[in-house]
Order: sequence, then C-alpha cells, then structure tokens
Amino acid sequence: MPFPVSKLIQGRGQPTSVQEKDPASHALKLMFEKDYSQLPVVNAGNIPLGMITHESILRAMKNFGVSLDSLRVSNAMVNAPTFNYEDDLFDMLERLKAINAVLIVDAAGGLDGIVTSYDTTEFFRRRAEDIMRIEDIEGMVRDFIKARYTNPDEHLDEQTLQSAVNRIASGDQERKNRVKKTMKLYLDEQNLGDLDEALIIQCYDATAPQREPRLFSDLSLSEYIALLIDRNSWDFYQPIFDLDSKALFTILDQVRQIRNFLAHFHGELTAEQRQQVIFCAEWLGRCQEQFEEMVEHQKTFSVEPSTITGTETVPGEIVPVDGTILPGDSRYGLLAGWLQNQTTGRVQLTFNQIEEIIGGELPASAYTSRSWWANDPVENLHSLQWLDAGWRVTYRNVAGRTITFARMIEREKLYMDFFNALLPEFKKVTATPVKDVSPAGDHYMLVRGLPFEGTQLATINFSFYLHHRFGVTLYIDGRNYAFNKAVFDELYRQKEVIEYALGAELVWARMVDKRACLITYQIPGIITDSASKLKEIRTWAVGAMERFQQVIVEPANLALLKYKNLLDIGN
Repeated sequence: MPFPVSKLIQGRGQPTSVQEKDPASHALKLMFEKDYSQLPVVNAGNIPLGMITHESILRAMKNFGVSLDSLRVSNAMVNAPTFNYEDDLFDMLERLKAINAVLIVDAAGGLDGIVTSYDTTEFFRRRAEDIMRIEDIEGMVRDFIKARYTNPDEHLDEQTLQSAVNRIASGDQERKNRVKKTMKLYLDEQNLGDLDEALIIQCYDATAPQREPRLFSDLSLSEYIALLIDRNSWDFYQPIFDLDSKALFTILDQVRQIRNFLAHFHGELTAEQRQQVIFCAEWLGRCQEQFEEMVEHQKTFSVEPSTITGTETVPGEIVPVDGTILPGDSRYGLLAGWLQNQTTGRVQLTFNQIEEIIGGELPASAYTSRSWWANDPVENLHSLQWLDAGWRVTYRNVAGRTITFARMIEREKLYMDFFNALLPEFKKVTATPVKDVSPAGDHYMLVRGLPFEGTQLATINFSFYLHHRFGVTLYIDGRNYAFNKAVFDELYRQKEVIEYALGAELVWARMVDKRACLITYQIPGIITDSASKLKEIRTWAVGAMERFQQVIVEPANLALLKYKNLLDIGN
C-alpha cells in the first residue's frame, strides 16, 4: 500500500541549508556544529539546487588543487533528488540505496525537509521496536491463557482449551445472546409469556451453520483478549492481575488498536501511544513473572557450574549423551542436547551457565526481553531446539538472569509408552539378557553393558537423538577421556569391516569436546511421530539391534580390554 513521505518527516522543523555563494568553509563549519554529513543548497527563493557534503568538499579541493578557503558552495555542490510529501516512501528508499540523502519539497517546490539513510533506519527501527513490544504483550496473553488450561501435572488440557476457543472464536455466544434478546422483545411485545432460554438455544444449535473449528494459534489479538477476560475463567485470573476485568480489557484493547494502527501504516506512534505500549508490556511482564514465581516456588534447583561441561565423573550407571552436532546446526542445539541428557525433571540455569553450554554470548534481547525465552517455535525458532528435546521454559527471571527449564511430562509419557512397547517385542527375538526394568521416561533405554564381566565401560542402547533421529548405539564411557578415544579409534580403524558386515553406514561420533564417544545406527524418527510411524520404528529397532550387536560386541569388547590400562592414568 502507498506510504507517503509525509509520515516519515511529520513534526520536523525547517532544515538547515546554505546558498551557492556561501564559502564552503561556512558549510563545513555548520556540518561539524550540527553533526550533519550533508546540507541542502538553496537559492534566494528557498528552491533546492543540490547538496554539499564532506566528501564533495574534499573532492573539489583535490580536483581544483586549492585550499578550503578558496572554495564556494557552488564549487563543491552535487545533485540531489527531490520528493514531494505525497510520494511513496518506498520509492524514496530505492533512491537512498545509491545516495545518502534526498530533499523534500512543498507544493511550490520550496525546500521543506531532508531525509537521510539514517532517518529511514531509525524510523523502521522504532516501528520494529513498537511491533516487538506488542508481540511481547500478545505472547504473554497467550501464555496466561495456556496457564489457565494447564493441569497440576503441567500438562496442557488441549481439549478444554479448544472448547473455550470454539466458544469465543465462533461468535456463537454473541449471536445466541442477540437471538435471546430479540425473542424476549417479541414475547414481551405480544404478551406471550416468559422466554424459554433452553428451548431457544436448542433451536439455535439445530439451525446454526456448521463452521470449521479455529485453532488456538490462529486467533486474533481481540479473540485472545476475549479468552483472557472470559467470565468462565476470571476467578483464575483476578488474583494474578488484581484488577477488574473491564480495566484489563481497557489496557489490552488500547494495545490492540495501536497494533492495528501500525499494521495499516497509518504513521508513527505518538509519544502517548508508545508509552501506553511500554506501560502495558512492563506491567504485564511483572504480573507474569510473579505468577511464574508462585508456580515455581519450591520446584527449582540450581545446577553447579562444574557440571555443565559433560566431562565430569558421574558415579553409577552410564547415561548416554547426544553430542552429535551437525554442520549448520543452531548453537542452541547444544543447550537442547545438554537438557536432554539431564536425569532430573527440572533445572535452573544462570545466563552464564547457558553461555558456557552454547559456547558463546546470548543476544542482548535475551537479557532484556522475557519473550525471547518464550516456548514459541513459530516466533522463536531457537526455542524449537529445547522443545524438540522435550523441555520447556517454566520460569524466566530475566532481571536475576536465571531461567528454569522443566521436562515436558507429556513427552516423558510418550517415551515410557514407546519403550514399554519395545521391550517385550525385543525380548521375543533376542538371546541377550535384558534388564526387566520399566522405562522411566528418558529418551533412551539401556540393553546391555560391556564388557561382560567387571566394571561397565560401555553400553548398548536404544535412543532418540536430536535432529529427529532414532538409533541403536554403542556408547563408550569408561570415565576417562584418553581411554574412550583410544577405544573409539580402535573401532574406527575397523569401520569398513563393521559397516560391511552390518550392511549399513554408521554415525561415528568421537566428540572431541566431550569425554564419551558413540557409534550409532540411525533412522529418522522423533517421539512425537504418529502411532503408526512409532510402530515402524520399533519394528526396525528390534531387527537393527540384533544385527548391530552381532557386528559390534566382539570388536568392542576386545578394544575395551586392550586399552584398560589407560584407566589408571586418570581423567
């Protein structure tokens, strides 16, 4: 749609300018005083003739071979395109690709403004900040709605939420109210007695057109607001906001109107409108933080910095770690992998600890915006990393620079269901003694330890990995870096023989930045796949595990025994 130039420069005063006969030194002095890179050049009638810039002055001095004091503005002037108030801003942006500034003229052709590349950048930056704040507000509104429909076990009751969405988004309630009001007026006018509301609703439901159900993610901001102030839910929200629902509607509806104003390019926000958005975002953020803190109270615990690297000595059973990071991966995949490898259901990390895990600094917005940490795989692609790993953010203390992650209970149940179904299927076909242990909701299931006798130095397991992969794996971890790498290298030297015997290529992950190593036979798969797909994965897993053990167990045992002396050297 056309976006006139006038909306970009509205409210500005008359620009500083110079005339042709002015000394170039005078123009340069003005530019230094006002921190400008260029000045318009006009005649006595204020009609623009061109511009003078730092660069044009230097070029004139060089080409004429004279000092600055010898130059007039006319000697260093360059051409400058002009635009009217009614011209389209985006046409002007095309010209600004090649030059640093354009001049704005009034209806009579007189100079009335100047627009630089910096001006347009600042304009769109402010608009982007305004839109981002409003998106923050909408995101918090969605989070509050989801909180209302989240069970004590932290599982979202999608069916009840969808029922509420259907009631709000369809507009049926409003139409039913209008029908009841109309019928009541008719009955009163005709003295036909009282309204049978149940009968009216029954008739309405029988004749109302059928509509496709709307998803929660498809709703408009006005519909999210309607869900938030819905009288059926207000008992839940009132203690959080400590306001009347009408007051909450007022502040959120103001934001909605401002959002529409921006979306339709009606111009820049006024100072009052911008302050309304800022106030709402900050107030709603405080409400959300207080609510999350209340919910998380006595649930969180901290992770000591020394446990971040994944190379520490861990007593007890070997826990497989997914350390396979592929080229082009998001660095937040490292955070997802770290979370997936945790044996607890909830961890609290400082920003410093997260930066240690991802091997770099978090962006500035992570330090200032709660929405950066939102579990939103559409708007926040980085959150898809930890969501795919089965974790979500539950408490965001941005001011205190700590984030709490919790394992998604529904994901744990999916893992338990999958491995509980796989275990008996595998037992039917294998001669390997398998521990009769009920899966605990982890992303892996151990099958056996190696070597057969003595201290366990490696495991063979089924496991879901990042990148939507499932595999059967030899996981080498004798709790000694040198030992693990020596065993891996010994097996890697036999790579062609092992893969030929298996009839498939393997993933060989030496993981130089981690203590352990793994060799895995993988296929595509994620625990959220359809039931039929998961059944196919289990069928593949049973046969793959038998073939994998036949080719890997003997060389693995020999390598483990061959380098056992390295275990005495230390970690």
